[in-house]
Amino acid sequence: FVGFGKTAIFVSALTIVSGALYYRAHGLNLDIDFTAGTALDIDVDRSIDQGTATRIMSEAGTVPATVAIGGKENTHIAARFDEILQPAELKRIIATFRSTYGKVEYEENTADPGVARDFATRAIYAVAAAFASILLYIGLRFSWSIALATVAPIFHDILIVSAIFSLFKLEIDVTYIAALLTITGYSLNDKIVIFGRIRENLKRVSNPDGDSLRDLVNQSIRQTLGRSIYTVLTVVLASACLYLFASEPLEMFALAILIGLVSGAYSSIFMSSVLWLSIHAL
Repeated sequence: FVGFGKTAIFVSALTIVSGALYYRAHGLNLDIDFTAGTALDIDVDRSIDQGTATRIMSEAGTVPATVAIGGKENTHIAARFDEILQPAELKRIIATFRSTYGKVEYEENTADPGVARDFATRAIYAVAAAFASILLYIGLRFSWSIALATVAPIFHDILIVSAIFSLFKLEIDVTYIAALLTITGYSLNDKIVIFGRIRENLKRVSNPDGDSLRDLVNQSIRQTLGRSIYTVLTVVLASACLYLFASEPLEMFALAILIGLVSGAYSSIFMSSVLWLSIHAL
């Protein structure tokens, strides 16, 4: 496990850098919770394609920023507008759809710029507070080397999820922050279990050198490997079911948790211990 650590770090760094470069060039696919504007969800009584939906809204006098078609029979339209739709504009759009389709139902959600900025700021504060609290508690309860070797890979897990969402232009909404905090909890739990076993095994060895310390770390990971895999598989299966069968608002939440849990197990097994050995050797 320790021998694979450098390769794991390289693969992760490549993914994170790719996501960062793509973000720099194209930005993130942020929901209106963070950017302001109007989200309009429309259900019609028969199948519709993206071009037709875009044309109907354009004919009503308002061009959407994005349009996505979904539902079992492609009857659901999810449109996003960078500007806030006025009541008159909304009425024109719905009236235009109703002139073509017999049954039209809609739901409109608007966020103004002040609310969007407040959401973004609070999201950053929530994640930063979680990391600071974890670092402080583990540093006081265990050791600062374990605290750094725990928090840095958790930060890595957050970056991996963000990089994948950036690369595939997946939508980031307010549930994404809840997913990040959930990932932080599970990833922390997995790493603490491994470091707890390392501490127990260290008590049985006096003055271990570099090679014996590496062997001890590998042994500790093997002893906790089954628990790590079973824990992750249990939640990953639940998240996969939530992604495949739940309603649309929960899809990105479930996908973020799924990616984050896999990344958390990966970083716990291959990266945390390598980082701890490097800090311990200083």
